[in-house]
Amino acid sequence: MPLATLRGARLGYGAHVVLERVDLALDAGAPVGLFGPNGGGKSTLLRALLGLLKPLAGDAHATRGAGYVPQRVADDPLIPVTCAEWIRAGARRRRAPVAELAARVGLGACLDTSLYALSGGEQRRAFLAHALAGEPAWIALDEPTAGVDAREVERLVALLADLGAKGTTLVFVTHDTELAALAERALWVADGRVSEIAPAEARRRLAVRPR
Repeated sequence: MPLATLRGARLGYGAHVVLERVDLALDAGAPVGLFGPNGGGKSTLLRALLGLLKPLAGDAHATRGAGYVPQRVADDPLIPVTCAEWIRAGARRRRAPVAELAARVGLGACLDTSLYALSGGEQRRAFLAHALAGEPAWIALDEPTAGVDAREVERLVALLADLGAKGTTLVFVTHDTELAALAERALWVADGRVSEIAPAEARRRLAVRPR
């Protein structure tokens, strides 16, 4: 059974239509990259696959229990949440092995550190640990390497590659060529449409896009 499906879906917000006639089945297994220009609808598509956005028309179905790493992460220093508390908050049915999850994403020394004192890349890894605490059927990531330095990009890509190799289904939005290399299935989202293309073609388009 697919993790998520969209059939004849029109996606958007109110009167604003972003994507038309989306037919897509998301299966467990191979990592999926969502590619395309800024404003093309990649995040909208991801939200629909997660069941966070109801189609304006057509049908949608998403399995419960997906993990989500958003594009924008925590930025309010007035809320006293430690890294450990944030990871623990992601648990669904049982007490999460917080220390183990923190170590898994390279944050074992940051358990008592405020989430808001972490760097952008560290915050994204904390959000990934938060998602993993819920034992997700799959993980959706929206631009997880955006705005972080090259060292953090390398660390995040290696971490996601390891998760994928161990059987976690990954679906990610990215403009980053390093992360794009993980995709075994590529969807190009542009001009109101979603098209499946070869992963190599997606990477080529990313490499030649205007800077």
